Amino acid sequence: MLDRIAQAVRVARTKRALSLEALAKSAGVPSEVLVALEEGRRGVTLSQLGHLATALEVDDDALLDGVVRDRPRASVFFRQGTWQDYRHQDDEVFERVMEQARACVALRDMLPPTHGLRLRKRGIEPQAVGAKTPVEAAREGYALARSVREALGRTSDCLLDLRSILEKLFDVPVWVASLASPVPAVSLVDGDRVAVAVVLNANDRTRQDNPLVDRVHLAHELCHVLFDESEPGRIHLVLEHARDNSGDLVEARARGFAAELLLPRRGLQGLLGEPGRVTSELRAMELIQKARGHFVTPWEIAAHHLGNLHFIEKRLADELARRGGNAGASPDAGLSLPQVDAPPIVLLERVKRAWDDALITDGQAREALSLGPGEPLPFQR
Repeated sequence: MLDRIAQAVRVARTKRALSLEALAKSAGVPSEVLVALEEGRRGVTLSQLGHLATALEVDDDALLDGVVRDRPRASVFFRQGTWQDYRHQDDEVFERVMEQARACVALRDMLPPTHGLRLRKRGIEPQAVGAKTPVEAAREGYALARSVREALGRTSDCLLDLRSILEKLFDVPVWVASLASPVPAVSLVDGDRVAVAVVLNANDRTRQDNPLVDRVHLAHELCHVLFDESEPGRIHLVLEHARDNSGDLVEARARGFAAELLLPRRGLQGLLGEPGRVTSELRAMELIQKARGHFVTPWEIAAHHLGNLHFIEKRLADELARRGGNAGASPDAGLSLPQVDAPPIVLLERVKRAWDDALITDGQAREALSLGPGEPLPFQR
């Protein structure tokens, strides 16, 4: 067996064009241990093999069987802006998130079907931005949001618990995690687009100051997950931040998507009447407050969207969005989110269903939830 493991390590190292020294440094394993391993001599520990598997981006369990099975690490696919907004302290968090996302997929396929629509199979596929300007890209986002609402059969009402919608209808688990990267939200998509995830940053001040922005982040990330193109064979992160990125077409599309998903034109027409380019500040504020209260969005999002859809004169809408101080009382965000750094709610539900039906063992349930040996399962406490 040691010879098979040695061969697998050599194959994976050669495939990634890594020298012995480079692999040893990346894995934090003494080079003499790695040399001995590749020569078929004993001395490597299970822990060191795990570090080698991570550095080689292969499955550690398969490596112990002498098999090379790719398991790519998180790599930055898309950054908004030119500044360094990703910190590698978050690698471990994202690896755990993707392992749990894969467990969600495996459990979904193991369990009897539920009422979920599996909308990702209904013609909703990645596509390049065809627009040439941010305004045109935002309009593309509007069209994509309308197509998603039509697939949901909900073209005009308020999508209140977006977390539940993402998890049950799109198979997109939602985490709240403490991240070092200065971003409010992150999307993760693996290379074959089977396992996906959205992570809200528990440390982001915008979320702490206004819980309604969680709904915006979830809608925004859903656009990235469903429609952004990606490179096969890699895990990709889509990083968001609050800095100006108005020239980014992919971002403009996602912003338009989020606004239209949360505040559908058809629903606004039913609530406010036909667009009339209102120029009265008092009347404009009334329209914004009515829209944000009904569709549960931040004041700024409602103001901008009503301006873009011509319910309010655009410059007036932008000014009211900027001022924002007249927002009034915020409606309840209507979201049920997991605890910080806890597994997503859908994973807990699927693990419990599989465990109750004796489809998985206690150990498999703990592994799916990233629990250590002997730790009690949440539903056993």
